[in-house]
Amino acid sequence: MSDISKDEFKVLRAVLTNEFHDTPLGEARIGSDVWCASLDEAAEPCGIKDGKILSAIVSALAHKKLVVSDGETIALTQAGYAAATA
Repeated sequence: MSDISKDEFKVLRAVLTNEFHDTPLGEARIGSDVWCASLDEAAEPCGIKDGKILSAIVSALAHKKLVVSDGETIALTQAGYAAATA
């Protein structure tokens, strides 16, 4: 796996700790998607307000196979969960 940037890690943590998950915190959140627009509504918000920058970060994470996203929702993969909890 490629190294991840500080902002990429913040997004992974925001997905993991998001308040809108239907599953409890932990491995059950792998594959459980949340709205990309809700990434600042997390116990650890990403703090990235610029939509273009956030989109680029999500795209990079998807390219690294750490998340899956359709542009509106985002979910951690097994590798993304491992990176977010490292």
